[in-house]
Amino acid sequence: MIPFQYIVEKKQWFTPADRVLIAVSGGVDSVVLLDMMCQLPSELRPIIGIAHVNHQLRDVSDVEEQFVQALAASYDVPCYCYQWAEGAELQTGIEYEAREIRYQFFEQVMMDQQFNILLTAHHQDDQAETVLMKLIRGGLLEEKTGIPQQRTFGPGKIIRPLLDYTKVELRHYATEHKLAYSEDASNASDQFMRNRLRHDVLPQLQAENPQAVNHLSEFAQELTELMAAYQPYLEQLMAEVIKVKEELLTVDIPLLLSHSRAVQKLILKEGLKILFQQDGQFNKRYIEETLDWLQTSAGNSRLDWQGDWQCIRTYDVLEIQRQDQPAVFKSTDEVVISAINQWYPLSPTETFGLFKGGIDRSELPENALVMSIPKAAIKLPLRLRHRQPGDRMTYKGGQGTKKLKDIFINQKVPQAERDRAWIVAEQTGQIVWTIGYKQCRLSNDAITDTMNYILVYQRDYIQE
Repeated sequence: MIPFQYIVEKKQWFTPADRVLIAVSGGVDSVVLLDMMCQLPSELRPIIGIAHVNHQLRDVSDVEEQFVQALAASYDVPCYCYQWAEGAELQTGIEYEAREIRYQFFEQVMMDQQFNILLTAHHQDDQAETVLMKLIRGGLLEEKTGIPQQRTFGPGKIIRPLLDYTKVELRHYATEHKLAYSEDASNASDQFMRNRLRHDVLPQLQAENPQAVNHLSEFAQELTELMAAYQPYLEQLMAEVIKVKEELLTVDIPLLLSHSRAVQKLILKEGLKILFQQDGQFNKRYIEETLDWLQTSAGNSRLDWQGDWQCIRTYDVLEIQRQDQPAVFKSTDEVVISAINQWYPLSPTETFGLFKGGIDRSELPENALVMSIPKAAIKLPLRLRHRQPGDRMTYKGGQGTKKLKDIFINQKVPQAERDRAWIVAEQTGQIVWTIGYKQCRLSNDAITDTMNYILVYQRDYIQE
């Protein structure tokens, strides 16, 4: 077991002039931490105080509070206690609420009593459990870094000095130094995920490799160091490629795509995290979806995400913003249709939907334009765009292909209407519908056939 004094001298977390508040529950971990701190020589030992929260969740809660007060007196350090009366009334979310109450109280004591450092007794086993929990729950890579050894907190910082020690080592220290402590009976309950990992999963991992806990802790540390190493580089790239202002993310597309795919993902992810920090709608699939779209789209186009966010491409500039902002339609010339049974706005007055067959005409909007086509005939996603030079398509009732230009001429379509017309192309680029003018050869009228896709366009005409 590494001597605690050696770790303190090496890490230089505090000086004798610092005021350090130690969170003490009365369990073996926090009791050992308190003893280790009090045994430091005067040239290393800071000014110490104890904070304890009585959660009122168990019959022995008051006894544990009295134990902690007596412990503080035996070390001749001040003790600050708080009784959480509401804890006994909670039926759900107890673990989360109890943690929130603890840290609120610790912060208040730090401010009231001028402490600038908070110590908690998290150890290597806690770190391993945290890493496993985060791996199981998924999420972003940086969210899997585990418990940081120190970070800012309240009027100062929070430090976890015991992360280099295992639970076994702490128990051995308590036995060797004849320390009395209380055991929290809730730690034996499998009601909480952390306890299930502690009782069932970690012992099995340690049976496979006795160093499993240490290796999980090392993983968390190395991941933290790796992210700290690349963060300055990433921030520099972010400043060059991305700008975020309120609910608008602007991206320089050529600069973004000039980097490797891995770096593109990092840049876009960081930008989206900032954009969504108050929204809670961040989804990792947006990153891959958007990068794939940027590789294949051109000119002016749009990609709608699930929910109320969308990507607007105007040549070399990408803007990500909410759909309810009216300006988004002004430069939109392409919309990607990837989801089935969903409406996509094309402009303030136009919408388009892709649906599964097997529906009744009465289920569709009145006056909507509808096209039905076998699912096997097209590949998703569909792209709605405006005409381009050289566009050709097959057409219902005819042979071969025909230029869109000739289709418009034959139907005497005014120039302005030709420019506004929507072209529906499937993944390979094949045009399946020039909306309002011509359907492809494979289209049919069987909207009730479940083997078909139903394409629906509707427009609200505004009286001027």
